[in-house]
Amino acid sequence: MFKSMTGYGFSEADTNIGKISIEIHSYNKKGLEIDANLPRAFYASESAIKKQIKKSVFRGKVEVNVGYRPVSKYTNILKINVPAAKKFVLQLKKGSKHLDIDCNINITDLFSFKGIVDIHTPGIPSRVIYSCARPVLNKALLSFAKMRRVEGLNLQKDIGGRIKILKSYLKMIKKHSKETVKIYRDKLIGNLKKLRYKTENERILREIAIFTEKSDISEEITRIESHFSQIGKMFFQISTVGRSIDFIIQEMFREINTIGSKANNYAVSCNVVKFKTELEKIREQIQNVE
Repeated sequence: MFKSMTGYGFSEADTNIGKISIEIHSYNKKGLEIDANLPRAFYASESAIKKQIKKSVFRGKVEVNVGYRPVSKYTNILKINVPAAKKFVLQLKKGSKHLDIDCNINITDLFSFKGIVDIHTPGIPSRVIYSCARPVLNKALLSFAKMRRVEGLNLQKDIGGRIKILKSYLKMIKKHSKETVKIYRDKLIGNLKKLRYKTENERILREIAIFTEKSDISEEITRIESHFSQIGKMFFQISTVGRSIDFIIQEMFREINTIGSKANNYAVSCNVVKFKTELEKIREQIQNVE
C-alpha cells in the first residue's frame, strides 16, 4: 500500500511535568530530513524524538513542533537580590544628588541591571521528560501515519487508473505497429510501379527487410509490459516503493522514446505522444509517494 509523503498529526496530554503538545507535518523530499522545534527543557530529548520518528518515516521533510506548559513546581522562579538592589538604589540616589538631577526609579528599571534579578528554572532529568513525551509523540505519529495512508491510497487509485490508460495506448501502438511494414511496402512498391521499376527486385526485398528490422518495437513493448507488471506487484508491498516506481517510470520513458523514434506510422506516433503525456502525470504523482 502506498504512503504519501504529505501528512499531519497532532496530540496533546497533561503529564506529570505539565501539558505537552506535539504537532507533526511533512512534505516531499527525496531523502529524510527531520526538523524539531523544541522548548529548552526538551533539548536533551531531541535525538530520542527523532529516533522514534525514523522508525516509521523513511522519506520526506518532517517538521516537529513541541509545545510545553510546565506544572507550577517546574515553572521559572524569580529571585530578587534584595541587598544588591538596596545598594544599587542608594548609589543611584547619591549620584543623582551629587549631579543635581531627579532620581525616579521603579522596579522595572532594577530588573534591567545584571545581578539584581535571577531567574531559576527547576531542572527535570531528560529521561523523565522523554518518558512523559513519548506517549504523546506516539499518538501524534499514529494520526500522522493514518493521514499518510489515506493520502497514499488516493495516490494509488489515481496512479492505478492512469496505468490502465497507458495499457490502452500501448495496445493501440501494438495494433498499429503491425501495419507499419505493410504501409511502407505498399507505398514503396506503388512509387516503383509509377516509375515502371521491377517490384520483385532483390534489392527492394532487402530494403523492406531492413526497414522491418529497424521498425520492430516488439522488444520495447515487452519491456514496458514487464514494467506494468512490476508496478502492479508494488501496489501490495508494505515497504516504501516511491523510489522504485520512479526508476521504473524513467525506464518506461526510455522505452517509449525508442518506440517513438522507430515509428514510421502516424497512428503509432499519436499514441506515443498520448502515452508520454499520461506517463508524465504518473511521474509527478509518484513524487508524493514514500
